[in-house]
Amino acid sequence: ENEDLLLKYNLEKYYYFISVDDAAMAISFLKQSEKFINDSILNRNTFPTILMTYSKLSDYYQFTKFDSCLYYTFKVLDLEIEAKKKWGDFTIHQYAEIAKLFVNEGDTSIKNYFAITENFCVKAAIEFKNAYGLNSSYYKSVMFTHAKLLLKMGLVEEAIEQMYPYVYSQLYNNKFIPPFSSSVFQAYADILNKLNKSDSADFFYSRIYERNFAGEYFRILGGTTELQLKSLRDINIQGYQIFNEHLKRFKSYNYKYLSTELAEYLFKKNSILQMQVYSNSAIYDAIKKKRF
Repeated sequence: ENEDLLLKYNLEKYYYFISVDDAAMAISFLKQSEKFINDSILNRNTFPTILMTYSKLSDYYQFTKFDSCLYYTFKVLDLEIEAKKKWGDFTIHQYAEIAKLFVNEGDTSIKNYFAITENFCVKAAIEFKNAYGLNSSYYKSVMFTHAKLLLKMGLVEEAIEQMYPYVYSQLYNNKFIPPFSSSVFQAYADILNKLNKSDSADFFYSRIYERNFAGEYFRILGGTTELQLKSLRDINIQGYQIFNEHLKRFKSYNYKYLSTELAEYLFKKNSILQMQVYSNSAIYDAIKKKRF
């Protein structure tokens, strides 16, 4: 019981320091937890917190020390496999997470990259099919990941067919908020853009902005200046990515395919956001210098 309380406390401290953009301090609490974790003893009370601790450590190292990322990623997998052996009524989700990691960040030049990644996609699909069924969001999600692998193999039409169910399930899910720069709508729209399906591509690009009001939420909730600036940067990056796709289209198709509505919307939004960035920066600098 004491171990569970300690692990949960450290995890809460992690979330807090991440929220104030202090990753180093956040990770220090997870590293403290790691010292107390006994992998050889599975306990239903502490198990979810242990999995989350390792998962967050994996996320932290994903873009800094990929070997460490893989180390914690496979620790989660090993624990889930053991949990399934011990408890039976357990679904292994880490197959899908590893497949996603390899598809998004893996090096295709590594020997057997495609075979290894395909294997994790298949294992995840079987696991989710048996646990949740073919119509579940879990199964559709892993098929979307597999579709991205097919794209890397040059199998565009097959990829589109596998992406379709998950993309449209999220489209019809009113509660789904696509993250900036990495959403299923972005990936799907990019492919449609390359296939000359400009109107459909712009439809999904527009849905990203329509559903994600991160900047507005931060302003309404009175978040810190740092969080507001991060939100605004994310929105601007998303705008740049969409503009870049339009530029590719212009060059490839003699400047015929322009969504004027989307371009005008992005221009106005980015202009307003840029003004907000300048305003927030000025206020932040003034506070730091104790001018008021």
